[in-house]
Amino acid sequence: MIEAIYRNDVCKFTQTENAERCDFLQFLKRTSMIEPCGSENEYRNNVHLLSKLCAIGYLVIGYKDLNNPRAVFCESGTRNGKTLFANLFKEISRMYIVQGKIGDPFLWSEMPEDIKIVLIEDFSESFKLETLFNNITGDWYINKRGGRHSFLPFSKSPKLILTSTQPLTSKDPSLTHRMWRLQFSDYYGQEHRVESDFGKLFYHEWDTTDWAYIWELIADCIHLYLRYGYINTDINECR
Repeated sequence: MIEAIYRNDVCKFTQTENAERCDFLQFLKRTSMIEPCGSENEYRNNVHLLSKLCAIGYLVIGYKDLNNPRAVFCESGTRNGKTLFANLFKEISRMYIVQGKIGDPFLWSEMPEDIKIVLIEDFSESFKLETLFNNITGDWYINKRGGRHSFLPFSKSPKLILTSTQPLTSKDPSLTHRMWRLQFSDYYGQEHRVESDFGKLFYHEWDTTDWAYIWELIADCIHLYLRYGYINTDINECR
């Protein structure tokens, strides 16, 4: 469906006819329009798209790379598409969703052991991402009520998706080396909804053809991730 050549921080795509028919891919393209049209950095929008595609491959594939473990950090304003992106994995994988107080010492106590992805939605500004460092790079020790606990080795622990309305601004290497930053443009918002573009609610109103395109796209995402790995979208770091 989609192939990429990524060299010297420049990405060029080739696509089949199915790429135009895949609503989710068109959604990813529009939410990757970060740099203004006509600006010197407009070419970077292809890099933003490639980063999203590779992140999908990273989240879907079972293998966890001990040398480069990351949490996928989705940032945007309200209704810009980050949660819709994250919810794809609720449909195609085993996901556990965390809302509310993340500082709870029993945060993971109700999480089934076969969970593949954990989604932490719109955490508060006061939450320190450093709290999750062990969950990103190491084994999980899970406290349970009644003094019980369990253990998940790194190789079997879930991957993390974080969504936030606040950008990842810290330049602390300990943080940036653990985050896969995905930015979502303001193409969609309160006045312009995704369903108004495509005429259907994603996932819930998809038919078998829509899902066939998604699985074809996911196969390409895995291929792109295995080829390119983590894609950095920070202009200042790339230069």
